[in-house]
Amino acid sequence: MWEVLGNFTPPEGQVEPHQPHTLIIACVDSRLRLEDMFGLKANEALTYRPIAALVPPYDPALRDRGFEALLCFGADIKGIRNIILMVHTDCGGATLASLPREDEQCSAQPVQVVRGFIKTSELPLNPLRERFAEATDPDLVARLLGIKSLHNLMTYPTIEDRIKAGTLDVVLTCYDMKEKTLSAFDVEQGQWLPVSEMAGRGHFCRKVACESCSCTGRAGDALVKNL
Repeated sequence: MWEVLGNFTPPEGQVEPHQPHTLIIACVDSRLRLEDMFGLKANEALTYRPIAALVPPYDPALRDRGFEALLCFGADIKGIRNIILMVHTDCGGATLASLPREDEQCSAQPVQVVRGFIKTSELPLNPLRERFAEATDPDLVARLLGIKSLHNLMTYPTIEDRIKAGTLDVVLTCYDMKEKTLSAFDVEQGQWLPVSEMAGRGHFCRKVACESCSCTGRAGDALVKNL
């Protein structure tokens, strides 16, 4: 502990006013150095770092409304204009989520806690595993969790309102740890494309996102096959 604290170095220069224009929702994985990756200053982005970049669906009955409060703070108070949802390959959370229930690792209490958290995404992993062999691949599961989190994000009233008003852009991305490349999910085509091909696509409306990002039924079948 003290070896880490002893390395504390205050930022250079004057502290700038907090004027974030972007919220980045990314995995807790410490290899993702978000400000450096996106060329952002310390005052330009809010960050939220849950396991697997997971966003639960909106539920006003929940006692813990911390994530909803974050969205309200960012979108309604600070007026952010962008939300980047970023999953990644070689994700520890997605690896644990991809394990079949009969795997001996799943009996460990810490693993059960992580898998229980991932279940809050409401992604039907067990049915997908039964229908598609590919659904046991951790990198595929990471992308599927990202798609479901994008769908869940659209259920929050403050996000829905801002998108309908045309004042907020939301994009789902995936960082490939090995290749060091970033792709984005095209909700209209239901496929991942290089970020350079997504430029100028405009706002992600709720209707398109919800129809294309459904992880059940025919849309879910297509997503699994295409991913």
